[in-house]
Amino acid sequence: MAGRKPFSCIVLLSLTFLLTSCATTRLIDTWKDDQFKGPAFKKIMVVSLMKRPDTRQRVEDEFAGQLNAMGVNPVTCYSCIPDLKNLTREEVVRAVGKTNVEGVLIVELRKAETRVESVRTESPTMGEFVGFDSYMLTATSRSYDSAMIKRDEVVTMSTRLFDARTGKLVWYSNTETVDPGKAEREIVSFTKTILKALQKEKLI
Repeated sequence: MAGRKPFSCIVLLSLTFLLTSCATTRLIDTWKDDQFKGPAFKKIMVVSLMKRPDTRQRVEDEFAGQLNAMGVNPVTCYSCIPDLKNLTREEVVRAVGKTNVEGVLIVELRKAETRVESVRTESPTMGEFVGFDSYMLTATSRSYDSAMIKRDEVVTMSTRLFDARTGKLVWYSNTETVDPGKAEREIVSFTKTILKALQKEKLI
């Protein structure tokens, strides 16, 4: 039985990697109006539709900080409409008119869910461990061990950019963040992902 310990350790390390992977944010869906010819937006209002006031402000502040670093003049919606109860389409349109922004970036949580999938481990072949003494291996062919259950927490966000001058939708995206950690870190990562995509499309 002692000869099986190295293989058991390898399986354990593999499972640990799979089950404790770091959070990632990625674009899963994007669209751009091909009729929009610019110019790039230089003054943007950020509107977070988060239901918690502190999260709403944190998201808008992070976008504002990163936009400002890119040379884009940001306006936070909460500074114009502090009370969430007043956050209506009409009030946003009114705030847009008062601030003379060129674009409106709306960020919204679409869903948060637990995604479950099966993960199978494989017994190794002899050739996969060249250099190990043969007595340490008991498997001579590939075989599947029992399936393990992998659970991921997945947060899906929607981001939409409107041309304030025409009211038309110019760009939108959906993103997924898998196994999010601290809110502060994930908001920074999410914001970078969105603004990098907007830069690539030459919208900012």
